[in-house]
Amino acid sequence: MSQTLYAQTRALIDRHGLVAKKSLGQNFLVDAHVLKKIISAADISPDDLVIEIGPGLGALTRELAANARQVVAVEIDRRLIPALEETLAGVSNVSVIQGDAMKLDLSEVVGESKFKVCANLPYNIATTLTINMLSSSPKPAVLTLMIQREVCDRLLASPGSKSYGALSVIRDYLAEGERAANVPSNSFLPRPAVDSAVISLRPKPPALSGAAEALFFAVVKAAFAKRRKTLANCLSSSDIGIGKQAAHDLLERLSLRPDARGEALTTAQFIDLAYSLYYSPTPSGNCLS
Repeated sequence: MSQTLYAQTRALIDRHGLVAKKSLGQNFLVDAHVLKKIISAADISPDDLVIEIGPGLGALTRELAANARQVVAVEIDRRLIPALEETLAGVSNVSVIQGDAMKLDLSEVVGESKFKVCANLPYNIATTLTINMLSSSPKPAVLTLMIQREVCDRLLASPGSKSYGALSVIRDYLAEGERAANVPSNSFLPRPAVDSAVISLRPKPPALSGAAEALFFAVVKAAFAKRRKTLANCLSSSDIGIGKQAAHDLLERLSLRPDARGEALTTAQFIDLAYSLYYSPTPSGNCLS
């Protein structure tokens, strides 16, 4: 751990009379080595526009600004703004927005420009915000996120593993992903109860669109709703609108065992299943139509 960055952060907190808010998941990064790993994973170039979510006290913001053309930092906690401004004194290519990233309209911020996202995300919004960003329009070229290590495990899990679930499939459908670093809890002030990880995500073109894509998400959700139930039972007991025998027959046509469970299927198999469901009439019409 960098004692210099720790000392700087501690002094900044004391000078501004700050107390980290647990409700906002505030844990300030004090490890300079981790900062370097984040910058490397983010693949920042001098031409890049970077959206940083949750800049906190600005340690990562300064590093991003040193490597990017422009940084837009979005901070929900107005108490941190004076300390953030102190950290960024003399840095001319950073704009600070005080607001909620969950309500941020990216199109208003970036316009037609390509952009990247970098964030040390609070654990309580990490999953939702990650999927929202991957599903958004416009989409970032790269998302580099500090998240809870367990969430990173779930995002990157492979079929058949303990961590594999709906989040794994949805991430794989939306983006390529890789772990850039594991980060111990003592890299933060205050120290959280769990370890973190840095993940890099690159959005990819969706395989489905419109109602077929909506059905894909519904199928994935249904398949993991009750992990002990077979895939045929999960589909027939959901709102998808297919009977058990029809589900059984469809799975067999796709060379999938009806008694298989969701954790055995790859993303490609879920895509094939959703596609076939969408274009296979049921007694009441196309599924979810």
